[in-house]
Amino acid sequence: MNKPRNEKISVSQIKVDKLFGLYDYTLSNKTTTDISKLMIVYGDNGSGKTTILKLFFYLLSTKDKSGYKTRIAEIKFKRFSILFQNGIEIGAQREKASIGSYEFFISKKGKKSKSINLKATADNRIQIEPGSNDDFIYQEMLESIHQLNITTFYISDDRKILNSLTSKNNEYEYEENNILFNDSDILISKNHERIAIKKLLNEKRLALDPTIERLIDWIRNRIISGSRMGEKNSQVIFSDIIKNYIILSETESKLQDKDTLLKELDDLENKIPAYFSMGLIEELDTKGIRSSIKKAKTNEQIKFLSTVISPFLESINAKLSALESVVRTINLFLETTNGYFTNKTVSFHLSKGFTLAQTHEGETIDFNWLSSGEKQLLLLLINTITSADEATIFIIDEPEISLNIKWQRKLIKTLLDFSSEKNIQFILATHSFELLSAYKNSITKLVSDNA
Repeated sequence: MNKPRNEKISVSQIKVDKLFGLYDYTLSNKTTTDISKLMIVYGDNGSGKTTILKLFFYLLSTKDKSGYKTRIAEIKFKRFSILFQNGIEIGAQREKASIGSYEFFISKKGKKSKSINLKATADNRIQIEPGSNDDFIYQEMLESIHQLNITTFYISDDRKILNSLTSKNNEYEYEENNILFNDSDILISKNHERIAIKKLLNEKRLALDPTIERLIDWIRNRIISGSRMGEKNSQVIFSDIIKNYIILSETESKLQDKDTLLKELDDLENKIPAYFSMGLIEELDTKGIRSSIKKAKTNEQIKFLSTVISPFLESINAKLSALESVVRTINLFLETTNGYFTNKTVSFHLSKGFTLAQTHEGETIDFNWLSSGEKQLLLLLINTITSADEATIFIIDEPEISLNIKWQRKLIKTLLDFSSEKNIQFILATHSFELLSAYKNSITKLVSDNA
């Protein structure tokens, strides 16, 4: 179930003091810049872009026992905070730049409303005794963040996607053939050389099948929901027929003429192909209905047809309206993807899912035959679609990875188009001048305040 969006909440500033014991950053420090939809973080290698994104996600995670508050303890800084446009600030701070224990706090307009000292063990693990007073305060703080309706999705540079409400920091993500993978790229193997492992790891990370299946599930869920909203059962339709007949029997009622009925039928027929071509509804044969309307001679016959046909048309139109949003999303995905790809075409049918074919030969090919850049693009687009209903903040680390210059120029507009109907703020970290040049007003550069 989607959360109600009573208030649009976006980040207005990220501030960090003594990151790695060295850097002080204020992002964004331009009060005239509107970053409510897009904030691009740019900086040199080693300046802390990815670390800032991770700290951001770890701090806003409300999943208890996720391990992310421990990850904060492992990073050296003095203070890190996120300021929202409504004056709420969420942060972590220490007396000096170090790793280990820290104060986790929530402030409103500069005044702390809740805080707790999260104490770290010798190996920098945050542990809270279940049922203790600290546990009560901590749970209260997580709930306070949750009540702000902030849901953060983080797509890392390996295209793993994390959700601040549900994801956990599992040390080992995958185990097969004696290979253990973790999110720090520490690889352990008994039977493989490191180069071979790295290649295998990258292939695992870019496997498209689970991501495409997630998009298909997203579509199916919305079709089921839409069908339930739009369909009328036979009993309701029969009841509407009776009501319509009684109304139309009244002398003062305005009678629908044949042309009006035929026009309504034409409008419906024009809508249906877009839905039928994707397998979302069955084909509608209106020849018999159209023939009956044309044959009607008397007012009584026209009145009867209007009584029967109107509830039928209303029911189908309601179903199409309920499915309109998912059709629009599928079409946007197909048009966008096919606009990027060369000599390849993606299509969709509910019974077959997504199909990839060579444009000229028409031969179907497997999605895993795509190049790394094509895979990266699909992963970004699909993750944006399937997460957009929940997300309020979408973090993407180096979205330009494996994308050619032409695609980089188009990417941000594409992401914004996919979320145009949602209250989503994108926060991106990039090295790409192609991304930066098109959105200069959204850029905040990592230049240390104490430089």
